[in-house]
Parts: sequence; C-alpha cells; structure tokens
Amino acid sequence: MAFNAMTRSPEFLLWEAGWYTQNQLAVEEMHTMIHEYWSGEQEGFRAAYTGLQDAERALVAARAHRDRQKFKMRGSARLFAEQLIQVGGGNPKSDVYTRYFEDGYGIYGRVTLERQLELAQSVLVCLDSEANETVKAAGEPFRAAVETARSALADYQAKEQVLADAKATMHAARIQWRGAYRKVAADLRSLHTDDPRYVSSFFLSPPRKKKGTGEVDVVVDAVDEGSNATA
Repeated sequence: MAFNAMTRSPEFLLWEAGWYTQNQLAVEEMHTMIHEYWSGEQEGFRAAYTGLQDAERALVAARAHRDRQKFKMRGSARLFAEQLIQVGGGNPKSDVYTRYFEDGYGIYGRVTLERQLELAQSVLVCLDSEANETVKAAGEPFRAAVETARSALADYQAKEQVLADAKATMHAARIQWRGAYRKVAADLRSLHTDDPRYVSSFFLSPPRKKKGTGEVDVVVDAVDEGSNATA
C-alpha cells in the first residue's frame, strides 16, 4: 500500500484511503479508541481541505468582481470624457478635457485595474479643486466607480492572502494526516502483534502502479510484514 500522501489528491486521502480505514476500524469494538482517534484526524483534514476549497472559490469570485470593475472603469472614464468634451464645446482638445484626460481616455481600455486606479488619482485631484459645478457633477459617477474598483481590488488582494494561508494550512494538514495514518498502523500492530496480514487488511491498497512511474514514498509500509517504514 505505497502512495505519496504529499502528492495524492485530498479526495483520495480523505474519501478513499482514509475513509476505508475509518470504516474498517468501526466494525469491531476492540478498535473503538483507534477509530475515534482516526475519525478525529480525518475531520481535521476535512476541515483544512474545505477551507482550501472555500478560499479557492472566494478568490475566483473576487477575481471576477475585480475584472468586471476594470470594464466599468473604462466605461465610466469614457462617459466622463464625453461630458467634458460637451462642456468644452465639442472640442476634444479643450482645456477642460485635457486637464482631466491629457492623453485621452482610451488608455483605460488598455491597462490593468491597478494602472487605471493610478491614472484615476490625478482625475480625482482635479475634481477636488474643480470650480465648474457642471464638471463636478459629471465627475461624481467616475469618483464612485473609482471607489468601487478600489474596494474590489482590495478584496481580491485580501482573498489572495486567505488562499495562501489556506494552502499553508493544507500542507500542514497533509503532514499531520500522514503521521496519524502511520500511528494507526503502529497501534494496530501493537494490538495484533502476531498477525501482520490482518493489520494490513485495515488499509486500502491502491491499484498497482505502472512500471516506471517512480512513486515510491511508502506511507504505511509498516503494516506489511517488513515493518520498515521511513519518515
């Protein structure tokens, strides 16, 4: 029953190898304590995996919101620019237009949200000192779009950190699960010292690997008759 607990899928560890052993241990009362221990370890691993999945989904959602704001920023910049052109008498090179969009608004469609927000900062500075009430009113939707985009970007960055933390937790959980799996094997060997094959029966044997795959990290080789597991 050789498999690499650090590379096999969480589903395999939790719902195949781990679940198999958990149900084997539940059959006989003499294994109650080992079963309770292993059930607790399984639950800890499941919680870490659920946390990872939740973090992955949350990041995808945050990314979608961030990316949508990029397009909304582009549209808001275009709308504000068009209103400025009207204020400037239809002249796209008027002072009022170039004061806000010196290089035009088209750049908002070619850059990242982060860069859009950098460009928007100078627009907001101009708005803060604007004396023309028509221009100030026209710029408020743009200001609101900037605030929404900032929030979406901050949320995405926060979710990135949450996922990084969840990955670290999951890595530690794998190590914990592997150690616990070995402990179950050791406890069963202590309980059934005269029957190593019986001990082996508590553990799922994965399909035989194809020649040359090189997957050699034996997690519970101690349940075999050789009992020479490595860390």
